[in-house]
Amino acid sequence: MEKIAWTLLEVGMQKEEYKGYVLWGHAMARRAAVEAGNFWAASGTVTKDRELVGASGVLEVFEEEFAAEEAGIAWAREWVDKHG
Repeated sequence: MEKIAWTLLEVGMQKEEYKGYVLWGHAMARRAAVEAGNFWAASGTVTKDRELVGASGVLEVFEEEFAAEEAGIAWAREWVDKHG
């Protein structure tokens, strides 16, 4: 597997409340050293009572910011359904 160097350019977030948890879908714009152009890396986090209880790391890379945020929210919902 080839490692990719990340330079963070911009971050977008989407918030959703679900089964007593607050879910966050993150979109991080990055420029890969081995690729040309900008893409959106998706991640998700889960909080309860203002404490972090779950985090995904990078899930996938998308061309659209909204798609990356949605992927993060979807991961967070699955986390709650499994652990909540």
